[in-house]
Amino acid sequence: MLNDLVVRTFAISDRSIKNITPIISLLNSPGLLKDGRECVWSLIMEKAPTYDQFSSVYKWKGDWIYLTKYLLIEKSLNAKEMFCEAAKNSIEAFVLIYDYLVDNCQSVIFEEDFLNSVLFLPIKNENSLTIIKYINYLLQINNKYKSYILDHIKLKLMRQVDNILCMIDKKVDYDFSEIQASINIIKDLGCFADIKPMLEEKSCINAIFKSEIQKIINE
Repeated sequence: MLNDLVVRTFAISDRSIKNITPIISLLNSPGLLKDGRECVWSLIMEKAPTYDQFSSVYKWKGDWIYLTKYLLIEKSLNAKEMFCEAAKNSIEAFVLIYDYLVDNCQSVIFEEDFLNSVLFLPIKNENSLTIIKYINYLLQINNKYKSYILDHIKLKLMRQVDNILCMIDKKVDYDFSEIQASINIIKDLGCFADIKPMLEEKSCINAIFKSEIQKIINE
């Protein structure tokens, strides 16, 4: 009901809205679906309310990409907490605001909670370079993170391998992009040799999978 009403209203609206605050509050409703949210966010981007206006009503835990794009427009000094929350919950948001985080939230990005949140996010090829940049930045400041990060990425990688082996067994389509991304990170940490025997041992139970893994580790 709410979603249909919002979409229909935006379709005929001339967008000459003086007070956008009630519109922003619509985003707090779980009944507002993707197309309805796109309508509301497009108006927010157009009207660019102040951060104080926006944050006084916005309580939704989601829409991280839209939220990040709005925050980058506004760039309020009071928005640091919201920036960090978006980065911890969306790898795409993290990539978009990485430079902002380094410049404005250094104390937060070195916290274990933040690091854990980012490393647990699904990593794809298209965002692995930013994760590598973040890890290298941490290691430049304090090398104590290296073994912790490497162990975490190894665990993530082996879980990805297990998932794909399971999909192969069930004859389900699979995607190597997360495995490639994890290997990219391990390569960049200079510890690729540690993971190679593990991958080869795992992949030997499926000839096709072994061939694909070999292509990745030989790149």
